[in-house]
Amino acid sequence: MATETDHEVEERHRASRRHASLGLREWGRVRRALPATVLALGIALQALLLVGFARQFWFVMDDWDFLLLRGTIPAESRGWLEPKNGHWSTLTIAIYRALFALFGLRTYLPYALVTIVFHLAIAALWYVILMRLRARRVAALVGAWVILFLGVGGDAVMYSAAMNHLGSLLLGLSALLLVLSERHRTWVVAIPLVGALMFSNTGVSAVFFVVAFVAIRHGLLRAARLVVVPAAVYLLWYSLYGHVEAGAQMPTGVWDYLKIPQLVWQGMSAAMGNALGYAEVGPAVLVALLVGTALVKSRKEKLKQLAWAGILAAVFMSTTLSLSRQFVAPDTGRYSYYTIVFLVPAVALCIEGVSRLAVEPKWLPALIAAGLLGGYAVNGVLAERTFADTWVPITRPWPDRTLGMVAAVDAGERSLNDFSGDFYNGDINPQRITEPAIRRALPRGKATPQGRIDAEGLFMVRVGTKSAVPATTGGLDQIAGSFTTPMKPGAGCHTYQAQGQRPALVLGTGQGNEITVTSQSTEVVTQILRGQNLASVQRTWTVTPGTIYVSTTAKEALVFVTLNGAGEYTICKS
Repeated sequence: MATETDHEVEERHRASRRHASLGLREWGRVRRALPATVLALGIALQALLLVGFARQFWFVMDDWDFLLLRGTIPAESRGWLEPKNGHWSTLTIAIYRALFALFGLRTYLPYALVTIVFHLAIAALWYVILMRLRARRVAALVGAWVILFLGVGGDAVMYSAAMNHLGSLLLGLSALLLVLSERHRTWVVAIPLVGALMFSNTGVSAVFFVVAFVAIRHGLLRAARLVVVPAAVYLLWYSLYGHVEAGAQMPTGVWDYLKIPQLVWQGMSAAMGNALGYAEVGPAVLVALLVGTALVKSRKEKLKQLAWAGILAAVFMSTTLSLSRQFVAPDTGRYSYYTIVFLVPAVALCIEGVSRLAVEPKWLPALIAAGLLGGYAVNGVLAERTFADTWVPITRPWPDRTLGMVAAVDAGERSLNDFSGDFYNGDINPQRITEPAIRRALPRGKATPQGRIDAEGLFMVRVGTKSAVPATTGGLDQIAGSFTTPMKPGAGCHTYQAQGQRPALVLGTGQGNEITVTSQSTEVVTQILRGQNLASVQRTWTVTPGTIYVSTTAKEALVFVTLNGAGEYTICKS
């Protein structure tokens, strides 16, 4: 039997070492690519989930300002430069007008996609920025992951009108990336900074963030050169347009000033607690973040400087939000999102410090980190699902109701109200929906009977102090047991005694009808019924004791009118 020579043994050992070396290099490449791969998979997963949630929504709240009052109805246009809730919103309006031209009001998803893409881009851009700062890959992954699955900000990442805030943050981070190139030109950085201001007032905090970093790293003079163009442009807009709708309520005394630090602390600590799903741990986590930023020793000077700039920007934003929200702590979902975006560098810096700790076995920290990231993602997705479950019932009836407005108006019914009484849909009414440009943009098809009667219940009934329609031959009756005597037929005024605290009338609409009621009631609830099983949404009216008119232009239906006063009622019918 042949035996190996010494030379053959040596060659075999060399080959074995080469294979081991190749294996180690290959494993090194896998380890280096793993964080970016995990983030890419997370972004893809979030995109699918957020699209799935948002496709169930429809337009609501600020959407209607951008859709109806910025040029689509020329007679009611506020223009592209007038503020919305104090925000300079020109770029937001431009996006809405472009999407309206392409999709009208037939689908909500393209509008929500803008917000979703902005959110995913912010998470990805933070990873790029942290890697540019030479942060450890795991620290960059955690920083981006914190934003990517920040589910408590569901209204910031799925609600289409939130694109204004996210657009400001995205352009602010883009400007920061330019600053980090070290070879940037000041005027080039000024372009995204001005764009950030043209999305929303969150752009002011984004500009503050970038300028604070430049001041910390390069000095106040260079920071002043950077801020001069954005500041000049913003002040020009504010002097011409923004001052007419100033959002902030400035302090009026020393006690107001003393309250601001408390509100800032509450807002920032709530942001941390909300992100983790446990509000109670927010203060402790915030303290740990601040102490960690101060104590972690890092040779990556830029990362630490950016962490302090982010903390200052978060304090600045919380302060301005506390003022603009009339001294209420900015502790709700979307405000938590905006605040935590600025705290990402501090989070990454603290992760850098923790990752340097020697732990055996070495696979244990990786396993713990994977579990924590997975748990955070699950918590975020559950929070997004909770937001979606809340938002869907609010928005789902309105596509049918807008078609119902058209059907009611086409049937000859006149809208009696500019406001639906629905906080979430304050800018929508039949006058605007039946404008030719808006009517053409509505979803295809016809209103269901429920959609039409809901529209009538919200807009074709009115309770007020003035006459709104001429009375017709529609009948009038009471719900059994409401008054001590039956309703008297015919026209005229009659006095009745209520039997309880909630007497109710039934008004036949005919082709439109109206009655007056004099009582001590302070609240009136109206609802339209048609046929055996069709009932509109109820509408509640706050009134003062005395004489009120109950009017309707709805045709061939009944209006149930429930009052809340006891005692004597005088009811008149023409």
